[in-house]
Amino acid sequence: MRKIILILLFVSVVLVGGITGWAVYSANKINTKVYEKLNPSDEQYDLDYDQLKQEPFNVLLLGVDTGEFGRTDSGRSDSMIVAHINLKKKEYTLMGVERDLLVDIADQGMQDKLNAAYAYGGASCSVKIVEKMLDIQIPYFVSIDMGGFQKILKEVGAVQVENEFEFSSDGFDFPKGKLTLSPEEALSWARMRYEDPRGDYGRQMRQQLLLKGVLENMAQLNQVTKWNAFIDILTDNIKTNLPITNLVLHAKELMKEPTIIHDQVIGEELIQNGISYQTASTEEIARVHDVLTTNKEE
Repeated sequence: MRKIILILLFVSVVLVGGITGWAVYSANKINTKVYEKLNPSDEQYDLDYDQLKQEPFNVLLLGVDTGEFGRTDSGRSDSMIVAHINLKKKEYTLMGVERDLLVDIADQGMQDKLNAAYAYGGASCSVKIVEKMLDIQIPYFVSIDMGGFQKILKEVGAVQVENEFEFSSDGFDFPKGKLTLSPEEALSWARMRYEDPRGDYGRQMRQQLLLKGVLENMAQLNQVTKWNAFIDILTDNIKTNLPITNLVLHAKELMKEPTIIHDQVIGEELIQNGISYQTASTEEIARVHDVLTTNKEE
């Protein structure tokens, strides 16, 4: 789930920076470095902004481990979120999808955890499986590794957060209350999971608070050199087929009082052959399908 922080930082840098005259140059630079087709028919999704506003669309956000934080594993998507985007209403629903859900990997003729889909066939395979599981269409994706997150934290400097309970992690002590965290402390604070009575849900909440603190710092930056640094870091860690230029040119409109809704696919544990998986009920899948297909125009 921590990958969503870097994904949203990417979007925020593009959108906040997009209100300056430097936007077009940056957008073209981003497009050149990060654009990647989802499949051979991607051209049908190369829409202008007015077309994108006609009806809501879904974007699959994939966080991919590539050896950051001392890890040696790679290839699986460590976090997956379906973002339901309504540009006309400026409503953005972020639906967390449990990475341990047991799914059919059709091309491989087998079952595995959802996060294995990326290892089998990249973003295209992940999109196909989520589309089938939730019976929805996902024309866009954003995949990201975490190699640049630590660099972003160093660029923005110390951040302020509200800590709900006292705990220690990675040699740092975090008392309850308002804290000012160094980049190293902030990363440790956001990543802690096992001491939180809410488990992964609590970790997600802390990550959202960290994102808020980072964005508050970024909003105070005026130097183009800083924004260029952010762009360089983020574009080195992201691939997408989104029409970035079209979004950047309308950034001021998109960032005016947006509504962001957080949701989650709720699953239950299933032990199979000694391995722990998650499964979602038919009712839960139907609920999530409705959330991700509504046009919210009522």
